[in-house]
Amino acid sequence: MPEVLAKYGPLLRRNWTMPTLRDFAPMAAALGFSAVMLILLAAAMAITGLEGRTFTGEPQDVLKGAFYVGAFSNLGGVVWFSCAAILSFTLAFRPRHGAVLGAAALLSWAMGIDDVFLLHDHVYPHLHIPQKLVMLGYFALASGILVTSVIELPLRTSIGIAATIGFWAVSGILDLFFNDLDQ
Repeated sequence: MPEVLAKYGPLLRRNWTMPTLRDFAPMAAALGFSAVMLILLAAAMAITGLEGRTFTGEPQDVLKGAFYVGAFSNLGGVVWFSCAAILSFTLAFRPRHGAVLGAAALLSWAMGIDDVFLLHDHVYPHLHIPQKLVMLGYFALASGILVTSVIELPLRTSIGIAATIGFWAVSGILDLFFNDLDQ
């Protein structure tokens, strides 16, 4: 054993450094986020008088609906969050494009939260913010991202962003004018 330590000990000391507090920052952030979420859950339960399952359970189970209820709507939220995660990940490797990638990631996160929690359908109207104004705000932000992308990114990327904004605008227009129809 002493021979093994004499031979490999310096190699281990050189390549396996002692972890510092900075190495534990992501874990601390995750634990902190979890603690905040649990505190918010406890506050929501105390304020509303509802059981925790109402906030943590699947909507289909809590509302006793079929498993497929809201499937396409939930899929929309998953797509927004996936795009936001990809943009956030890309931002780590392309810091010189930080303005456009960061703005696109934040807008995608916001759109995912809006989609999943029905903010533009139910929450903003209670705050007297019309749905058309919310959609116009999102479109203005997306247009700003497009302008920034034309400056920062290659043309082929800007064309893809423009097409994405176009499809999103068509989706928003269809939602505004045709959601009352029997789908």
